[in-house]
Amino acid sequence: MQQCQEVITPSQQIAKIVQMHTGFNPLIIRNGVDLDLFSPKTECPNETKDLCRKYDICPDHPVILYVGRIDPDKKVDMVIRAAAKVFKEVNAQLLVVGDGKQRDELIHLTKALGIDQHCCFPGFISKHDDLPGIYRMARVFVTASEIEIQSSVMLEAAASGLPVITVQASSMPEFVIDGNSGYLVPPVDVDQMAKWITFLIKDHRKSRKMGQSGRMIAETHSNERFLEEHEQLYEEVLQVLKIYHQEGILA
Repeated sequence: MQQCQEVITPSQQIAKIVQMHTGFNPLIIRNGVDLDLFSPKTECPNETKDLCRKYDICPDHPVILYVGRIDPDKKVDMVIRAAAKVFKEVNAQLLVVGDGKQRDELIHLTKALGIDQHCCFPGFISKHDDLPGIYRMARVFVTASEIEIQSSVMLEAAASGLPVITVQASSMPEFVIDGNSGYLVPPVDVDQMAKWITFLIKDHRKSRKMGQSGRMIAETHSNERFLEEHEQLYEEVLQVLKIYHQEGILA
């Protein structure tokens, strides 16, 4: 890092960690999201119906959505255990999109919990395929990961108009406003996670309002802004290097 003019991190949390370990104060430029691709609006009127048919999803029951790697560090088991509690209160279904080392194990977990009939594991779905529509058809997005530098899927969900329920860890509090665009729960607190999922499934009006707030937050993280901030930084660094060359500091 001593060889660099600038260091970039996508969140305050990571900037603090870098500063603590190195003494270097990074510049924060948050990653962007495609606001046209991930949007609450669709040009296809039958999108939800077609996706339900394709992935064998019941169109009459709200969808709890997880998207991402299915590995131990993502704690998807917490989302599944929370969903099991939700199913005791309301009719809903869990859609776990992604792949990873723990996928088969978690499918077995749903069977052990007796909720496999309410869960779907379609595997990896590309953002250039059905993923934007999958976000739009869901009622709430849930993740329990405590290791996020900046969660791209959380930002995609917010851009799609979904309320986000996640843990109060890593960089999540920087992107989810508790009680406004979603809810932050203590790490490993399955009961709190289930409580807020149930609440948002029961109160569709509240979930839509929170989703609208999330969309507004996502709009401050556009790809265009991301690129502009990088270009501005590169121009500033180039100007500094030119001065260094002129003064003979650099050969």
